[in-house]
Amino acid sequence: MPWRKLLVIRDVLMVVSARGGSQGLPGKNIRPMVGRPLIRWSIDAGLAARCATRVVVTTDDPEIAEVARRAGAEVPFLRPAVLAGPDVSGVDPVIHLVEAVGATEPWICLLQPTSPLRTHEDIDAARSLAVDGVDAVLAVTAVRQHARWQRKVGMGGYLEKAFGDAPATRQELESAWCPNGAIYLCRRAVLLSERTLTPTRTVPYAMPGSRSIDIDTLDDFVVAECLLSGLCP
Repeated sequence: MPWRKLLVIRDVLMVVSARGGSQGLPGKNIRPMVGRPLIRWSIDAGLAARCATRVVVTTDDPEIAEVARRAGAEVPFLRPAVLAGPDVSGVDPVIHLVEAVGATEPWICLLQPTSPLRTHEDIDAARSLAVDGVDAVLAVTAVRQHARWQRKVGMGGYLEKAFGDAPATRQELESAWCPNGAIYLCRRAVLLSERTLTPTRTVPYAMPGSRSIDIDTLDDFVVAECLLSGLCP
């Protein structure tokens, strides 16, 4: 979708959701990355976005809450334990916060702290796509390994095509995109009525792979830190 000029209208509530527990990389949300706690990269991006009204953090962890407040975000409460488990849907803490603070902003943007390479320019560019007829904008990146080339282990342990025949050349493949976790922008009314951040009328905001790392493991963390520090080419 082509770039649309964004008027400086502050109408987006930035929500950073960060629970205390992490199975893949314990303590990752406040783990130092290039001199800042990981969560601060997302808070700083949200605060710098021209479309932002405020940045509010939802967390169950007092230490995360203190780090967030020092970074300039609002932390009105600690979320209940029922919304802090590893199996809780990502949208539930967002809805809880929006309802609890009585948000009036027409747009809600979830910024996951595990996407430190997302910039405030990305946020504003995503907002510029939120026009009439659009209910949500989702950050995506082009898939590195198209599903049509993938294989699965079939009967007898032999490899077979996972999703049917693939074209002879990569150029013949249809475009495929994967959510990168960096930006979930949704109309508040739609979020609350449909209980999802990705309703039917969702458009993509394409981001390069170099800004699309979603940190889950130590390897992810190291790569992201390398990119942010300028050590990676």
